[in-house]
Amino acid sequence: MNSINIVGRLTKDIDIRYTPNSKAVGSFTVASDIGYGDNKKTNFFDCQLWGDRAEKVAQYLTKGQALTVIGELEIYKYQAKDGTERQGVRVNVNNFELQGKKQESQQAPASEPIDDIPF
Repeated sequence: MNSINIVGRLTKDIDIRYTPNSKAVGSFTVASDIGYGDNKKTNFFDCQLWGDRAEKVAQYLTKGQALTVIGELEIYKYQAKDGTERQGVRVNVNNFELQGKKQESQQAPASEPIDDIPF
């Protein structure tokens, strides 16, 4: 088993899809900065959250939200548009923790406190 912890911000709202057997899967991307000033770089991590948890927390996982993601790193193969086989990396989320409020410029009024997330 492997484990990865990522601290960053969501780049867009969570996208909920359903498998053919009606299991929910939520996809989102976390941007994490390293360095500062002219040496600052941003890494982007594709993440997946499965099952009822994805549906229940969708209202909280919105663009700009700061969070810590804990999960397993998965390497997968796919076929690119040009027909070549490539590899991608994603994080299968085991747990996450919201880190305060979204950036002020993107803040929306909350209907319920973050402490009451049902999962």
